[in-house]
Amino acid sequence: MKDETMSTQTNFDLVLFGATGDLAMRKLLPCLYQAHVAGLLNPQGRILGVSRSEMDTESFLAKVETNSKIHVKQNFSDEQWASFIKRIEYLTVDVTRSEDFAALGEKSNPALKPKVWWFIFRLRQNSSPKPVKIWRQWA
Repeated sequence: MKDETMSTQTNFDLVLFGATGDLAMRKLLPCLYQAHVAGLLNPQGRILGVSRSEMDTESFLAKVETNSKIHVKQNFSDEQWASFIKRIEYLTVDVTRSEDFAALGEKSNPALKPKVWWFIFRLRQNSSPKPVKIWRQWA
């Protein structure tokens, strides 16, 4: 049921920091599911879940199935859920390790990197004494 007052966004890679946390599981992922069901997310858009928790995408999706799916209160269907979780990938990223950010860069859609990296650069600038060095590694 597409909301005609809003338009589908352009292709995107949404980097969800803290993806294994309570906020992501209880609020953000269910909200993104609702946007998916409403047709507000570009069909090629991806959700890249990142956190320090050591796991692969399969383990992360199992966690989403257990901890996030139960918080979807409206418009739920197994078919839509299966379609939604195909958007999701996971990567372990420790914000203090530049090599983890390089791995995130490799996982991102090359056409979208300038947008993704501007955001990460701003995040690192506010939380790390060495943002410029890391930015140059991605550029």
